[in-house]
Amino acid sequence: MSIRLKVIGSSRWIHIAAVAWARIPRASAGDVNRAVGAANDAMWNGPWASMTPTARGKVMRKLGDLVAENAQSLAEIEVRITAS
Repeated sequence: MSIRLKVIGSSRWIHIAAVAWARIPRASAGDVNRAVGAANDAMWNGPWASMTPTARGKVMRKLGDLVAENAQSLAEIEVRITAS
């Protein structure tokens, strides 16, 4: 199967092959509840809870730097998700 996409700001169209690039298992309600519980526990009982606002800010800035450094790969993943 092929998908036809218009290039933004151009009259050009491109064709991409619709090929599975990831296999993601379905989650049950129990899986979701366990994930939310783990995230909640990490937020309120893990290292984040005892960090100062300054330390949290440093972590968030580092996360922003990593997103910027990997912007191309993240954009490609987003296109694949959105186009499917």
